[in-house]
Amino acid sequence: AEITQCYDDAMKNCGSNIIEQKACEKACHTNVCLTDLRCDTSIEIALLAHRAKSEGRYTGWRTTLSYMDLRNMQEETGFINRNTITGEMQCIRSSTIYDAITCPSGHFKKPEEDVLNGCAALNITCAENFQCVCKPCVKSFDVNVNVEDSFSSGGCKKMENCGEAQQTETIKYKVRDNKQRANASIKIKV
Repeated sequence: AEITQCYDDAMKNCGSNIIEQKACEKACHTNVCLTDLRCDTSIEIALLAHRAKSEGRYTGWRTTLSYMDLRNMQEETGFINRNTITGEMQCIRSSTIYDAITCPSGHFKKPEEDVLNGCAALNITCAENFQCVCKPCVKSFDVNVNVEDSFSSGGCKKMENCGEAQQTETIKYKVRDNKQRANASIKIKV
């Protein structure tokens, strides 16, 4: 209470000059005995809270009661995962920006080269010393099938003619497993 009164007096009596106010606040720190200071705070945090209360006209403030929404979002986006060895949740640090991308359900990450060149393809420039990512995910089937010389992100639609060739001609298809499953096998019936 004594420190709060000192801060209030400093705000009123020290003028609007920030240097004068800082000097008055420093005087508060040396002149007031902080016996009622909580062990989980500091003078700087107390001053910041006091300023927020007085300038924001708040009557009180408390931390959130639950961080579950934030925690759920972090798990869904892959920022935290369960460590398979310890069983504890931990932050995941990606070595590249591409590895940090997590796409929503029903969407798949584009190939790395497409993601890294995505902004340039859209004529969007990235500020110096920044890494930009533009549209890294595409809504798609689990497996895309495309005629090799006409790749499109959507692929051939299911149960639809996806290419034509006459006898003795060849047609090549490109198949991409968007789920990137290990040991995937592909069977083609002609």
